[in-house]
Amino acid sequence: MTHPENCRFAGYAGDRCQHTPTAPGGFCAWHDPKADRSHEDVKPELERLVAAGDSLEGFVLHNAHLEGAHLAGHDGRGVNMRGVDLSRAHLQGAHLYRVDFSGGNFLKANVSGANLNRAWLVDANLLGTVFTGARLEHVQWGGAILQEKQAQDAKRIGKHHDALNDYGEAELIYRTLRKTCDSVGMSDEAGFFFQKEMRMKRLQRARWSKYRFFSKLTEVSCGYGERPARVVTLALGLVLLFALAYFVLGLEVSKTGLARFDLQHDMATNLTSFGHALYYSFGIFTKMSVGDITPLPFAKVFAALESFMGAFSMALFVLVFVKRMVR
Repeated sequence: MTHPENCRFAGYAGDRCQHTPTAPGGFCAWHDPKADRSHEDVKPELERLVAAGDSLEGFVLHNAHLEGAHLAGHDGRGVNMRGVDLSRAHLQGAHLYRVDFSGGNFLKANVSGANLNRAWLVDANLLGTVFTGARLEHVQWGGAILQEKQAQDAKRIGKHHDALNDYGEAELIYRTLRKTCDSVGMSDEAGFFFQKEMRMKRLQRARWSKYRFFSKLTEVSCGYGERPARVVTLALGLVLLFALAYFVLGLEVSKTGLARFDLQHDMATNLTSFGHALYYSFGIFTKMSVGDITPLPFAKVFAALESFMGAFSMALFVLVFVKRMVR
């Protein structure tokens, strides 16, 4: 039961803190917003609270020395540390398996070598956080980090200067996460963060700039070199698109004559003509010999363009595939 003399802090679910208020504003010592833990040995008490199954939600642990602290729950259960303030805290080598840090503040915190496997860091402030050597398998980051969401919100209400600042911070955080994942062999995660990093970089440029255009084109075509499947999808789409162009403009087939869409023809004849157009498009795109089919004059322009795009797409696929395999 909650009593009036309890701490005024209320968690995300509305649960009130059961500790006695000792700080100004009706907060307990753990939720005192002005607390500085740099000269306090709080690690043993926090470990005791975790062992007892207590929630550490919203605790203010600014500058706390928690090197090697065991804050992971027992028997595989996670610990609730949502909204915790760990700004500039020292968590080197700490055991933080499955801890829920959603909405927490890790500003310039040091989690080098810490075990963050399966931890929740959704909407956490990770600006300046040191992740060197940290274990980050199956961490829940959310679809976007806090600064990216803030940038989107600022942009939506017309605060473009704030949006640019937030995009810049998001780029730095994604770069840090990408380098950390690369250093520990987490290639898929590193690729995801690299794509995010490049997207944040693009969104800081002028809307109609050449850099932004080509950056967007690179993302769509190959995911900044991280998604070979996109290159294949793009190639198939181009083959189909050019096949439709040949189907309309017409091809000369050596054995059957003109192959072109015609409303006067039945469906079977038109489908046969489209089959020739698709075969020709695939042949031009892959440099396969299609000597038995000749494009009509207007279609030759499209054939030359498709031949160039086919060579470029195949080179791009090899480049992206090799990059993924080497990583």
